[in-house]
Formats: sequence, C-alpha cells, structure tokens
Amino acid sequence: MLKMPHSVLWVYALSTATLSTFANANSCEGELFSINSGRGAPGVLFSLQEQDKAAKALSMAEFSSAAMAYDSTLKRMYYTSSPMPFEYKVDLSELDAPAEVLAQIPVQGDRFKYNRLAYYDFETKTHHRVDGITKSLIGMTYDAQSDQLLANSYSKLYSIDKSNGNATTLMHFDGVEGEYRGDLVIKNEELYLVTSSAVYLIDRSDPQNYSMSKLSDHNLIAVTGATLAQNGDMLISRTVINDHGHQNQSELYKLNPNTGGTCLVATLPLRINDLATNTDSSVACYTQDPCALDNKITLLSNTIVNDLDHTWRTYGLGNTNFYAPAVFTSAPTFNGGHGGVNRLQNVSPTSFEVAFKEWNYLDQVHPNKESFDYMALEQGRYTMADGTVLEVGSFELSGTKNFDSISFEQAFSANPYVFLQVQTYEGGHTIATRVKDISTTGFKAAFFEQDTLNEGHTTEVVSYIAIVPSTGSTGTLDTQAGAKGYSLFSADIDHNGGQIGEHFYVLAEETSKDAETAHTLETLHVLDVAGVSLVQQVSSNGGDNLSIRRIQQ
Repeated sequence: MLKMPHSVLWVYALSTATLSTFANANSCEGELFSINSGRGAPGVLFSLQEQDKAAKALSMAEFSSAAMAYDSTLKRMYYTSSPMPFEYKVDLSELDAPAEVLAQIPVQGDRFKYNRLAYYDFETKTHHRVDGITKSLIGMTYDAQSDQLLANSYSKLYSIDKSNGNATTLMHFDGVEGEYRGDLVIKNEELYLVTSSAVYLIDRSDPQNYSMSKLSDHNLIAVTGATLAQNGDMLISRTVINDHGHQNQSELYKLNPNTGGTCLVATLPLRINDLATNTDSSVACYTQDPCALDNKITLLSNTIVNDLDHTWRTYGLGNTNFYAPAVFTSAPTFNGGHGGVNRLQNVSPTSFEVAFKEWNYLDQVHPNKESFDYMALEQGRYTMADGTVLEVGSFELSGTKNFDSISFEQAFSANPYVFLQVQTYEGGHTIATRVKDISTTGFKAAFFEQDTLNEGHTTEVVSYIAIVPSTGSTGTLDTQAGAKGYSLFSADIDHNGGQIGEHFYVLAEETSKDAETAHTLETLHVLDVAGVSLVQQVSSNGGDNLSIRRIQQ
C-alpha cells in the first residue's frame, strides 16, 4: 500500500467491521482509486478498499473529474477537469455569493473555463496541471500496449496527448444507448465502452476505421466508472441518487461484459464519478470471490442427420449473443468406410464451417454422409448453481506426437473431464487430437497425423472444455436458454468398441502404414448434454493413429 500521512481521513462504510476472511491475505497488485465530479466542486482522489467496504481520502486534486486513468509507464494517475462555468443562463447577480458557490448552484452554465488535464505523481505524491487544453470528457483508460490515454465524451472516442492534453478524434459514436454516463476499460487488450445501460466492444483492428458492437445490457443506472479488479474482473461503479440529490454513496459491481450480468461487490460512503486501478500498488489478495455473477453460459446445440461429407458446410449460431464462441462436434458416425475426422474453420460469433476430412492417403471424397452433433459455448469460466465448475478456453498447438502442457485459467478442486476441438484449418493434413496427464491445473495435448506422415503440423487454434461436477458424474448447466442436465463418463475401449453413455463408440485405426487395425485399450471421456455427445481420447497407450467413430442407431 502507499504510505499516507497520519492525518489522512479514513471513511468507513461499516462502523468497525472488516472482513475477517481477508485478514491474513497475501499481497496482490491492484489498488482501486476513484475521484468525484461536480461543476465547480473541489476534487478529491480516494483510495478504495472494496474488501473492507471502506475508502480513504488520498489527496486534494487540481479539480473534480469524471475521467481518470492510471498510466503504468509513468506511474501517474491522469484526470481531466469537470465543467467550470463562469457565466450562467440564469441571472445570479442578486446573490451575494463567491464564484465557487455560484458554480455549484443548480442552474445551467453559459460560458465555461477551458477543460484541463492533470495528473497525480505517485512517487512524489504531488498533483500537476498539464499545459494546454483538452476536451470535456466522461471516461478514460490507459492502453499500455500503445502507451496511450484513451478517453470518451458523450459522442466521441479520443486519444489524449499526455504532454499537452490535445485530443485526437478516433471515432464517432452512433446509436449508443446510455451514452451520457459511463467509462472506458481495457481487458485482455480489448477496449470496452460501458455506458449507463449497456456494454459495447470497440474494434480497433483497423486503425483508420474503428467500429463498435453492442455486447449486452447491464440494466444498472447512473454508471460512472469502470476498471479491472486485482483478479482481472471488470468492476463498474454507480452513484446512489434520490429526490434529495446525491447521497454521497456509491456501489461497486462486478460485470460480465458478454452477458451484462452484475453482482454487488461493495457499497462505499462517497461519490464515485470514475474508477482506475493502480496496477503497481500492493493490496491484500482476495481469498474468495467478492460476489457471484449470474453464471448462465451462452450455449447452442444441434443434431445434423446424414448431412456431413468432405465439402464445407456453414451452420449459423442463430440469435444467440456470442462474443468468443468455441464450437465442439461429436464423433462422426461410421456410415462410410473411409476414416477421418471432423474439421472446423471460420468460427465466428454468428457461424462456423464443418467438413469430414479423410486421412490423406485416401481419395478425400466421402460420399456416404455422416451424422454428428455440435455445441457452441461462450468461452470463460463458470460456476453453476449446483456447484459444477466449467471452463471453456483456447490455446495454440503445433507439431505431431509431441505433447504440450496446457494450463487452466484457474485450478480445479478435482481432475476435470476434458474435451478438445480444433477450431481452425491452417494445415491440410488430417489430424486427431489426443489428451493425457489431466490434473487439477492442466493437461497435455498433441496432434497425430496419419502414421506415414507425422513430420510436424502447422499451428492451429484448439478449444477445450474442462468440467468438474459438484458431486458424482452428473449435474446441471445453467444456460441463457434454461437449465441443461448433463452426464459424464470415463471408460476404456479398444477397436471392438463399447457403449458409453448414449452411444456405441469404436476406435478406428487408419491403415496408411499397414493393414492391421487392432488397438489396445484407451480411456475416453464422454459428455452427454443438450442432445449432444462429446467424446475425447484422454490416454495415449497405442502408438498407431486412430479416430473415434460412433455407430448410428
């Protein structure tokens, strides 16, 4: 924590209560800060302790502000001035009041002082005004990748020059809901605009043509700030207002930007008009999640009967609100005698393509159409109401027959069931993907081409599902479309096959090297959910390459 003078005033939301669960917490990087805004009001920089539901006044700012951001390169907290009127649309000449009092009278301003940029230097503990003027801003964030301050007004996105406050327009907002309040925040290098009612993703892939797409509605009002917590969660603030005006009280919420789900983290006894996180300041680590979000996962499933062959076919993801979906397919049926696997390409939030790709020694034409199931899931980590923990993620994999170690986002309480699906089609050689050595923290994965190849494979994106039930091997997934019961299985089969869950599976070796197709026992994981049956080989006992097929019933 920053060292503060003994005179610093602590403001407690709860009289003397603290959360004992955090008493012996380790140190983590990420101290929250806030600032207040008000026309002509004095500005104060506050440090927030969301775990203790408390705050402390750090320093008097140069002015009040609705836009602040921590610059991790220069170790500074930048902020811009709130409007400061010096003439009004109501005649106040009869009032015997100084200018600083007139500025706070609730009448509309007519002429305003120029907006300014300032910063707080954490090393010297001093505030400094930047020479120059800037725009009237309501949100700001710092992009460490480009060493750039990004800020927003009601209608525009700007880049702010730290040396003089000059604002360069990057894009105009069009049709944004709740645009008169809110903030910018960067998470995983993606730029989000959180308004008073909704969450938008700003696409910066084309520097000359930024675009924006709506992700969700969060259904809060009076949202003022957005930042990241020490654990990477997105936090937003809202002020509490009633007929008496501001209650000098604010609420912190955790936000899932893709679904709009929120949960209350803390109520704090001060007005927060913007948030920022000092990622270089140590605070007590969370020892438990401050609150539980609505963890309803976005899931879409379907069964395709006798319509899978060697040609690419496109399947839409309907009206579901996907942002970063991962698509998984079942084992294909065994209607055609030629071996192969399902491959995907062009996976997007709206559709994907799938084809049955035979092993490369075959003719690549598969006239006997196969059946299969597919399921699309929004990537992320979810804890369901029944205690099921589900993680959907992605990684890059290359080479052949060399197992790479893959780590989960967070450790599980027990070894999970794991399922993989290649999402891209960068290499033309047909591949099967094996898993082994599953633990609570990760697993190993490798590509296997046909036995006469296996000289390496180009990099592909692979998605995974890792799931641990609360108890036993069954549970319920809470989805945006309702509850979906699931069953998990782990069983050993060989080339003779066996019934696992809802289907009969066989291990089908390819014969590029020899005609022998007998295969030793391998362990398979199976997930039956929402009319879909996923299967994954999670051992590598036999060296010969194979694919898993299911017998159509």
